[in-house]
Amino acid sequence: MNKPLRILHLEDDPRDAELVYETLVAAGFAPETVVVQTKAEYLAQLDQDWDIILADYALPQFDGLQALALFKERGLDIAFVIISGTIGEDNAVAAMRAGASDYVMKDKLARLGPVVTRELQETTERRERKRAEDRLRESELQYRTLANSGQALIWTSGLDKACDYFNEIWLQFTGRALEQELGNGWTEGVHPDDMAKCLQTYVTAFDKREAFSMEYRLRHASGEYRWLQDNGTPRFDSTGNFLGYIGHCLDITASKRAEEERDSLQTQLAQVQKMETVGQLAAGVAHDFNNLLMGIIGFTQFAYDAAPEGSTSREDTAEVLTLAKRASDLTRQLLAFSRRQTLISVVCDLNQLMSDLLKMLGRLIGEHITISFVPGAGLGAVKADPGQIEQVIVNLAVNARDVMPDGGLLTLETHNVELDDAYAADHIGTIPGSYVLLTITDTGCGMEASVLEHIFEPFYTTKDIGKGTGLGLSTVYGIIKQHGGNIWVGSEVGQGTSFKVYLPRVAEEAIAVQVDGPTASLAGTETILIVEDDAFVRNVSERILASHGYRVLKAALPSEAEALLAAEGDAIALLLTDIMMPERNGYQLYQSVHARFPRLRVLYMSGYADDAIIQQGITDMGTTFIQKPFTADALARKVREALG
Repeated sequence: MNKPLRILHLEDDPRDAELVYETLVAAGFAPETVVVQTKAEYLAQLDQDWDIILADYALPQFDGLQALALFKERGLDIAFVIISGTIGEDNAVAAMRAGASDYVMKDKLARLGPVVTRELQETTERRERKRAEDRLRESELQYRTLANSGQALIWTSGLDKACDYFNEIWLQFTGRALEQELGNGWTEGVHPDDMAKCLQTYVTAFDKREAFSMEYRLRHASGEYRWLQDNGTPRFDSTGNFLGYIGHCLDITASKRAEEERDSLQTQLAQVQKMETVGQLAAGVAHDFNNLLMGIIGFTQFAYDAAPEGSTSREDTAEVLTLAKRASDLTRQLLAFSRRQTLISVVCDLNQLMSDLLKMLGRLIGEHITISFVPGAGLGAVKADPGQIEQVIVNLAVNARDVMPDGGLLTLETHNVELDDAYAADHIGTIPGSYVLLTITDTGCGMEASVLEHIFEPFYTTKDIGKGTGLGLSTVYGIIKQHGGNIWVGSEVGQGTSFKVYLPRVAEEAIAVQVDGPTASLAGTETILIVEDDAFVRNVSERILASHGYRVLKAALPSEAEALLAAEGDAIALLLTDIMMPERNGYQLYQSVHARFPRLRVLYMSGYADDAIIQQGITDMGTTFIQKPFTADALARKVREALG
């Protein structure tokens, strides 16, 4: 079956037209030919759907070259073949240069079939190639549109590992031109610390033709390094040949920062929980040890007082008392860390407190260190135990002295600050509100991050053996926490250290702290009821008070105390009671009997107080509290003050 062929044939000789027709039929075609002789006829048919145009080179008023020119103007994608009996070699070359597909001499029409076959095939191939190119351009346009329409930074690389494409999002991110990024130019923006790992991951995956995912920092147009997650995938053509890689990157800086903040909060939480656990252990040990120390100190004092002057026994007991005092100091530090001290709080002015301390601090840390105090204007008041806050300042100043052996600057500053919800969210344990900030900064050697992680833990120290107990900063931590405040430390090696102490600000007016004068006489004849569940403490206290002339009654439990009060009535002038006891605490005991015995005075004693006792107001009792372990002189003085 012959192949259909639509032909526009420009020919003025009907016999030649017929001969061309027969030649094509013989070549296996089924021509549908329209023969035209003039320019008008030719133009009228030119835009129809033809497979090929055949044109005689020479016509009376219109020739093949003119027809070819009109054909070229239309930009038609079909073959244009010159057929002539008179064309010479020069004219044939001119026609080919003008755009003719080929030429056939009329005396050699046998060539026409193969020429038409070839031209039709080339036209088909050309059209298919053009369609493929159009599809490719469309695909590339869609790809580039897609690549530039999202948020991903997209790149591609070829077989040489070098990058050959970056999308507009990438270029906007880096603020660089495409030419700067191509090849290995993009690596100029990678953070130096990430470069080696970044390239190793890419090259290793490339050599194995494997997908990869990596994170690295790339310099943003603003100059800031931002975190990218880069996912690379190998590319293959339809036959499975490896072409290179395509990668898409997402800016994960925000999630990285959130992750860092989350890790920081987790670290803070773990640290707080660890400190709470250690604090509970320390409080339990200190409570029991304080009662033991009361017995040791008390009975050793009795032995010391009874020993002759200059005797060996008196010297030995003096040594025991000294050691017991040191043990008492350690216990007090543990209680401070565990927030189980009983605070004697007053509303005070931190600027005034600092001013009073400056001379003493100068003598303490030495002339080789310059002290600068910058008091905040209009500083608010805080409710605090002045003695405990002084201990905080002294401990921090001594620490600063120790890290500046060759001299330096110690700066103390105070400010009013407001801590908002955002700050509290980043600092576990902080309650938003108004605070007074005390900043203590030194120009010493600074600390490594590994040291900062443990700095407030009890018995942790970087000092040589015998140079410190490791309780100084843990004591500071506990005191500030017990005051409802917070303490944070910042330090870098070689850059010094800064401690920031936040104490809750109160609206009340600060009052001057009064220093008690000496009591005229420590003796008395009143009746005192001791309520204490520890037998050692009970017996020591009884002997101390009896030696000062008091009549002493003893009770191990609150229920026994109530029975004695019911029997003795107003004869009992003072209730000397431990705070922490079985059945109920000393504060509750006094509240339950005070209404029946309104003249009854009270003096509380304790090795530590728990949160419930603190909340009930023991800390505001002033002189009605004595801290265990105490000396005979201290107890006699406090009893006399409580009795008035």
